[in-house]
Amino acid sequence: MEDNQTPQGIYESFLAEWPLSRLAQMKIEEYTNLDKTSFCYWLEAITEPLGSIWGGSSYKFGIYKRKDKDREINRNGYLTNGAYSWLQKYGSTCDEAFTKVRSIIVSIAKAAAEGRFEEIDHVNLGFAYKWKIAFLYSNLNLVNLFNENAIRKVANYFKSDNPWKAPISTLHIFLKAQESQDEDAWGFGGRLWQIFQDSNVVKDTERTFYKYSPGSNASRWDEDQEMGIMAVNFSDFPVGNLNQFATDAELGKAMGVDPKNSNNCWNLWLFKEAKIGDIIIANNGVMTVLGYGIITGTYEYIEDEQEYKHQRKVKWFANKEWRYTANSIPKYSEILRRDTFSTTLIPREISAKYLEAYPEYIPEFKKYGIEPGLINNPIQTSVMQNPIFKTTQPLNQIMFGPPGTGKTYNSISKAVEIITGYAGNGYKTQFDRLRKEGQIEFVTFHQNYSYEDFMVGLKPVENSGSLQFEKRDGIFKKIVERAKNDWVKNKDSAANFVLVIDEINRANISRVFGELITLIETDKRLGAENELTVTLPNGETGFGIPPNLYIIGTMNTADKSIALVDIALRRRFEFIPFYPDATQLKDPEKAELLKQINAAIYEKKKTPDYLIGHAYFMNDSTIEDILLKKVIPLLMEYFTGKIDIVEGIFKGTNWDVSYDTNTYNWEINFNEQA
Repeated sequence: MEDNQTPQGIYESFLAEWPLSRLAQMKIEEYTNLDKTSFCYWLEAITEPLGSIWGGSSYKFGIYKRKDKDREINRNGYLTNGAYSWLQKYGSTCDEAFTKVRSIIVSIAKAAAEGRFEEIDHVNLGFAYKWKIAFLYSNLNLVNLFNENAIRKVANYFKSDNPWKAPISTLHIFLKAQESQDEDAWGFGGRLWQIFQDSNVVKDTERTFYKYSPGSNASRWDEDQEMGIMAVNFSDFPVGNLNQFATDAELGKAMGVDPKNSNNCWNLWLFKEAKIGDIIIANNGVMTVLGYGIITGTYEYIEDEQEYKHQRKVKWFANKEWRYTANSIPKYSEILRRDTFSTTLIPREISAKYLEAYPEYIPEFKKYGIEPGLINNPIQTSVMQNPIFKTTQPLNQIMFGPPGTGKTYNSISKAVEIITGYAGNGYKTQFDRLRKEGQIEFVTFHQNYSYEDFMVGLKPVENSGSLQFEKRDGIFKKIVERAKNDWVKNKDSAANFVLVIDEINRANISRVFGELITLIETDKRLGAENELTVTLPNGETGFGIPPNLYIIGTMNTADKSIALVDIALRRRFEFIPFYPDATQLKDPEKAELLKQINAAIYEKKKTPDYLIGHAYFMNDSTIEDILLKKVIPLLMEYFTGKIDIVEGIFKGTNWDVSYDTNTYNWEINFNEQA
């Protein structure tokens, strides 16, 4: 490679062409023109190998020469004289604006050359643009990262103090100090960018699909396509630059909302954290797709904009409008969420329908791994193939009540709902699929269940005739690791995971959970205000529980074979009661009998813990069979084998129930006269 094509050669060529002494005398035609000789062209195009500021609006230069002189500009804060356009804050005339912009550029270059980097923090010029100027005149004492999000995230990677709120000049100095002696500025800059890319640029097969509303009634759609961006307003929440927030919890606090229950906070955080390479479906309402794009730049905060200050660069590669026909995709009367920016529920199906309407886009879609042939393959960023659903369900809940009241049935349904937002017909099929894919785990506790079964332990194995022990991860640790990996990768766009613990009170809770009983608390989860991690008995350090793992327990209140659930468990779970509901029974005779039996039980026990659940009566069996095979054995257990009490439970019903001491069998007869 010729010297002038290497990064160092390009850098030296720039300084030779644009020495600091030339800047103060620079004319507007030298600053911005439609040839390839201007200062702006050097900054954006020729020196791109030294660090990119490519894309977005030309207003980042403060003033620019126009190609399309016929197009009107009616945006607040922007002016034009036909030949040039500029930001109004720099002046009311072209000459005034250019003079102001030039003086700013000179001040940046001088401050950078003299090491007064902190002054650049306060300069009123586009972020990436001003820091690239500073880098080029800094004698390579700054780093060639010009995106605020990248700078802060890489500084966080190197464990800088307060990377989310520290001045950018401070972070530049900190990062420069991480350069090793065997690296030059270009190799080091490449390493920093790779660190950022590793966590912020998706692979082709891991894309998340987002839906984006380009303004009210798609009012921004034309402008977004022209500028190669997407932008959101959220002026009702004037929180400023989102790069100052490390977590959605911090953003929620600034917005004055609970991030776990606020769609606004969720939408805005997703907009910031979506990765380069993720796919955007632009929409107008819940039925119309406007086009497709791919994110090409990280989050930017544009102070000069009046309303749409939050922006991302996007390459829009399809722009033909398509309207969805209700229910043409089974179970979907509409296909797009009613919010500004969020994950798309059924991206593969939408993409297939779109390409059916516009097959000419297939080559472009193939470029990004989106085509009909990939419709059934995983293309979301989550390790699972399910839409990311934001739920308001508690992280820890126990469904409690007497047997047969639907606790297990509802725990399965609830698990599916937490993950997909849908728990209607066919939920058991969904549950089985999600369990197979690893997003749901199901376990039944028993009296011998231990911490080693649940978390970590040793398993005896035979090897060449000798007994050895190998480490084994329990069901809880496995699902925690899966949930944590997805959360670390994706953060309140992470997929939800669920552990269902049936009969949670049948094990020794303190022994099974151990230190986990504290870690499962909401405010002790990873990323929470009081985040807590522990060292496991196997020596593993830093174990914590992510906020996207939900625990659902079921507890049979009639089972008194073990100690009652202790206070430690009770204060960490929300308890949801499930009691018999006779209205669930279609057969009025069964419904009436259930109510009468339960009234008699409550009279004897003075507690609802021992009632009979409606599930016992919901099959097609006869009442005689239900009483003989289900209800009476349960009653005998409740009343410790006292036959007279069990017989008395049925007094006043239409059923005569008695125990034959000759045959040692129960006799059940319908009594119409009762």
